[in-house]
Amino acid sequence: MKIGTLDEDGLDLIYTLGTSNKVNNATGWKIPEKFKRSMEAAHESIDDRNRTDMAATLSRIFDDYKNYGKRQTLIILTDGMWQGSNLLHDVEDTIIQFIRKLKPKLDRLESRWFSIQFVSFGNCKEALERLERLDNKLETA
Repeated sequence: MKIGTLDEDGLDLIYTLGTSNKVNNATGWKIPEKFKRSMEAAHESIDDRNRTDMAATLSRIFDDYKNYGKRQTLIILTDGMWQGSNLLHDVEDTIIQFIRKLKPKLDRLESRWFSIQFVSFGNCKEALERLERLDNKLETA
C-alpha cells in the first residue's frame, strides 16, 4: 500500500467512541487488512445511543502529539454530526487552543508539523457547513 511507506512507524486507526478495535503502527501491505478487520469489528459494536464528543477525541489526539512531536496528518472520516457536547464551537476552540500552544515551538518542529483533513459523508447541510468552516475558515491568529 503506497501510503504505508510514508510513515516509518506505521499508520494508526482510532475511533471517536471507545478504545477497542484500535490499530497501531500498521505498515506495508498489512494496512488494508488490519484496517478492514478493525472497521468491521467497530461497526458491530456501534450503539446508536452513544454520541461523539469530537472535542474530547481531538484533545486526546493533540495531547498524544505533544508527547510525540513528529509530523502527523490526521484524517477524520465523519458525517459532522457530533452530538456528544452541548457547546456550539467546542471543536473549533479545541483546534485553536492546540495551534496556539504549539506555535512557540514551530521553529523546532517540521514545517508542516500537523495537518487535519475532514473527509465528509452524509448530507446534513449544517454538518457539512461546519466541516467546511473547520477545513478552510478557522481563525487561529
